[in-house]
Parts: sequence; C-alpha cells; structure tokens
Amino acid sequence: MRFMVRLLVCCAAFVALHCTPCVVHAQPVKLVVGEWAPYVSADLDGYGPAVALVRRAFALVGESVEIEFYPWTRCESMVEQGAAFATFPYVATEARTRFARFVGPLFISEQRFFFRKSRVPEFVYSDDDSLQGYSIAGTTGYAFVEVLNARGFALDISPHEESAFRKLIAGRVDLTVAETRTGWHLLHQLAPDDATSYSASVRPFLVSTYWLMVSDKYPDAAFLTGQFEKGLAMLRASGEYDAILGMSDVQE
Repeated sequence: MRFMVRLLVCCAAFVALHCTPCVVHAQPVKLVVGEWAPYVSADLDGYGPAVALVRRAFALVGESVEIEFYPWTRCESMVEQGAAFATFPYVATEARTRFARFVGPLFISEQRFFFRKSRVPEFVYSDDDSLQGYSIAGTTGYAFVEVLNARGFALDISPHEESAFRKLIAGRVDLTVAETRTGWHLLHQLAPDDATSYSASVRPFLVSTYWLMVSDKYPDAAFLTGQFEKGLAMLRASGEYDAILGMSDVQE
C-alpha cells in the first residue's frame, strides 16, 4: 500500500514537471491596423501578409486575435491609451517610445523618393543637398516626415498616403516618400495607365525596421508580449516566416 502511494506521488510530480498545460490569454488579443497595401488592407486576402504574420505567430502559442481597422493616427492613439494591445507594422520613433514598446522586428524594408520623370528629369537623390529646391509631400504620422522636418525641410502634409500621391500625380509637388512596394502599389492603383511615367530613387532615403508597437497599458501586456516573441521565433525557425511575407524586397 505504501509503495502504491509513493508511486502515485512520483507520477503526480512527473506530470507537474513535464506535462504543464500551455497558458494562454483568456480573451482574443485586440490588434488595430490601418490601410497600407500591399502589406495590410481590408481588401487583401487574410488582410495581407503583415496581418498573416502576426496572426500566425500568436496562433503558434495558442493565442487568438481580433483585427480592427482604423485610421493610422487612431491606431496609434488606441495603443497609447491601452485600448488595444498593439498596432503594426510601425517604425520606432523617439516620440512613440515614450508610450509604447517595439517588439519583433517584423521585417526591414526601404523607403524611397517617388517622382514624375518628366517633371523633375534631373532629380537624383544622393544626400540632403540633392533635395534643395524641390517640393515634397508628406503624410501625417509617418516617420520620414519627422526625419525631414528635423533636417530643416518643410513638407506639404496630407492626412493619408494616398492623398500625398494624388498631389504628386496632379503635379502639385515634386516628390513624396514611400516604402518601395507601397509606393508602386499606389501608383498602379491611382494612375494605372501612367505608372511608367514615374520613378523611385535608386538610393533609398531610409532603410526602416517595422515592428509590432505594443501598449504597456493593455491588460497582461507583458505576458502577451512574451507570447508573441515566442511565436515569432517559432515562425522564423519553421520557415513559415519567409513563405508568409513572400516579398523579394522585404528583408528579415
């Protein structure tokens, strides 16, 4: 009898040490995003590769997510207030690090100057001096605006990236800045018969790292951050990361 009791105790200890159930968050994780095709869009299958990447990383650790679409400025505000766990893909800036944590990275990509070749045929971006004399459209909340403003450039600001490209197409500005794939996507969408009339600078203006921007005010934020980091590591190790992004100019 005593032997059986000892055996049961040993079995219980083994289960406790080696068969601990996976701990997951009780509610779906709230994530907020805006329109930024071809990476994330309500019109894309699965909302695009950036959403698929984040969703899959959480799924690998047993977490479900809910995705809600808002203007990007509201997404940022919701993260600051703790109304959402995270938004993505975001570039880290000094202002944002005051209220958010940047987790990942998700991917690295390049931002370039876009221009109409016939309007500024002589334009070649090399340094800040090469931007002198050109009018530049910017987008509210975008990191490149902060960079150019800090370097003394005044921009024609639009509330949305699409609006900035419409100014470029209408000839109201000489240049605008966009992530390479996003810029070409917008040009083919807004000027499908004339996209070849535009060009992007050979030299990128910025090489940017894009992150999950996490709110420390969201319930169980530290736990969920750890879960995402674990899932993302699993995603990279399995090879699914490259398959999900599937974009030749998106670097790990």
